[in-house]
Amino acid sequence: DLYYAYVTKLMARISDILGDKARKKEYGQKFEDIKAKFLDTYVDFSDNNLTVKSGEGNKGYQFQWELKGGVWEDNSQTALLWMLKLGFYKDEEMKKALVDLLVKNIKNENPKAGSIRAKFGKNTLSTGFLGTNIIAPVLSDVGFSDVSYDLLLQDEIPSWLYEVKMGATTVWERWDSYSQAGFGDCEMNSFNHYAYGAVIEWMYRYMAGISYDEKNPGFCHIKLMPQFDTSDKYNSEERINYVNCTYQSYYGDISVEWKTRDKKLKYLSVEIPANTYAALYLPKDLVPAQSIYGVSFIGLTKHNDTEVLEFSLKSGGYVFYEEGGKLHISYKEGYLAI
Repeated sequence: DLYYAYVTKLMARISDILGDKARKKEYGQKFEDIKAKFLDTYVDFSDNNLTVKSGEGNKGYQFQWELKGGVWEDNSQTALLWMLKLGFYKDEEMKKALVDLLVKNIKNENPKAGSIRAKFGKNTLSTGFLGTNIIAPVLSDVGFSDVSYDLLLQDEIPSWLYEVKMGATTVWERWDSYSQAGFGDCEMNSFNHYAYGAVIEWMYRYMAGISYDEKNPGFCHIKLMPQFDTSDKYNSEERINYVNCTYQSYYGDISVEWKTRDKKLKYLSVEIPANTYAALYLPKDLVPAQSIYGVSFIGLTKHNDTEVLEFSLKSGGYVFYEEGGKLHISYKEGYLAI
């Protein structure tokens, strides 16, 4: 039902772009109908506890699944993720409850005995092909990039780095394709599969912060909002405090480099290609010291559920650095004001 709603929402957007108002209205209404039916069928709110119930599924498929020891489970990460992505909630209070359920499931501190999550540790994934691609972006969009970083840095099964720890040089089809106990016991066990590698999109769009404006496609208008790692040490390891990324757009290279110290931004370098412009969003605790040609401070705004400082950037290369509690701006080496 959730994926049906997603496809319907896409059709409404496509119809809007094509100027087909009748079909936009038709698909828009279909989306609302699916949403209402889903909330009525699968969402239960009683005793101040919200539960997203699992469906019975296709009986033939369910039978095969149960033969392999699988179980159907409420409050699954994938269901919660798609509900948040699609806006499948009645109000902000319900949205917050869904976010809380998702974060609780991921942190996995007190899993229910006999549940799927009871088999795994804290800060682990419980998603497949339909959930892994959106888990980190959705978490960032609702203000929990720290949890996205926790998942990225996890190296116990199931996780991305567990594969690396096991010697993988490509992304596997399954989280347990290989372990210390040997090869996974399953018919399908590819060691070169794209799906779980979708986290790379999050690394470009959120870690580096390079994104696009749907109203100005092709990166003519660039959106820059890097998400910094603000959590404490994880598994006795240092956190991510440096990122250097370049995206090759139609207009040219878009580059972002940042450094943090003590969870605070200390240095940010950006390059905006010719014939483009960008909106840059930075933490609101920074105080702009001055402006330079090509960089305009717009003010405080809200982006991705977070209050941030907004800057408008012309094409060029700029350096932002913190000193004395203030944000200073200069031109990157090799760039001049025109």
